[in-house]
Amino acid sequence: MLLLQCNFIWSQDPIFSQFTYDPIYLNPGLAGINNNYKFSVHERIQWSRIPSQFNTTTVAFDSWQDFNNFGVSALYTQNNEGEGSLKTSTYSVGGAYRLFDKNQSPLKFQMGAQYHHVTKRIDWSKLVFSDELDPIYGDIFASSFSPPTWNRYKFNNFSMGAVIIYRLIEGKTRFRRRALKMSLDTEFGFAIHHLIQREDGFIYKENLLPIKYTGHGSVLFVKRNKRGPSTAIKNKLVYQEQGGMKTLQYGIEGMMYPFHFGAFYRHQVSSINSFFNKRESYGFMLGYRKVIGSNLAFTFSYSRDLTASKLNYSTNGINELILIIESVSGGLFSGKLAEKRKDRAKNRQIPCYDKFKTKPGTDTPMGDL
Repeated sequence: MLLLQCNFIWSQDPIFSQFTYDPIYLNPGLAGINNNYKFSVHERIQWSRIPSQFNTTTVAFDSWQDFNNFGVSALYTQNNEGEGSLKTSTYSVGGAYRLFDKNQSPLKFQMGAQYHHVTKRIDWSKLVFSDELDPIYGDIFASSFSPPTWNRYKFNNFSMGAVIIYRLIEGKTRFRRRALKMSLDTEFGFAIHHLIQREDGFIYKENLLPIKYTGHGSVLFVKRNKRGPSTAIKNKLVYQEQGGMKTLQYGIEGMMYPFHFGAFYRHQVSSINSFFNKRESYGFMLGYRKVIGSNLAFTFSYSRDLTASKLNYSTNGINELILIIESVSGGLFSGKLAEKRKDRAKNRQIPCYDKFKTKPGTDTPMGDL
């Protein structure tokens, strides 16, 4: 009822607290960025203490193809909103191509694109309208609202993104004739989602899905220890703008195998009301990574958001769970492609054409030509 009294309503796509652990959702240009294959499940549980559901789930896969500088990705996203069972399901497939990755170059530039097939569903029977309510007894009347004959609609869309990485390697990269004593990875990316502004409403067709702009970056410092596990510190930042909403999130993460831990802060750059506190939430994360065998690893990570306003006491904040299964190095089909390429090189022949033969049986110091 209160929302219907508003002249303008702002909203945005779900934003994950652990955005670096869901790269395909963040930027299509990040497919295969770590030169391996990866399968991940990401669950965001928002405001678990209230009856309505605001949960988002992503299932993602991406792989790097070593011999053609190409990465592929697939992503499934489901978002549940409120008691009306408003569900948004998105199936995405995409690819990315890398430049400037030759001869141990410290510079990588990768760009990618994704195709999205979106389905939105709603259960009209679970909605409550103002003419159903009695001021004393509550929901006791029948509504005069006549729902449409359809409860879902579908549309297609696209997204694009690019990322640039500059990498300095410990012991190999030199600065003024001195080798660096730690590795440094710097990453900057930009993505545009919902390139085509499709109709985004069940009744009012003039409502258009706003374009989402994402900018992100990170700086990773890695120190390798000969006697113990390597340690690392990662600073990360993401800025998203969609419609009238602008959100900035910063985090710092420490890594000491097999554990990683960190803290982050989310800030609403824009606000629908000047009196609202723009400090949205503070949070922490804790994770565990284990390498199994020679080329397989799994990661489990948990994060907890604490809302900065009084809303935290009645909503129970936000919880996120992540499970990642990935290779240490190499894409999913790298071995088969390597064998095929090796066979081609082994069976390759150099043709000898007749025009190079002036006359049969020409004598040379090495025998007949």
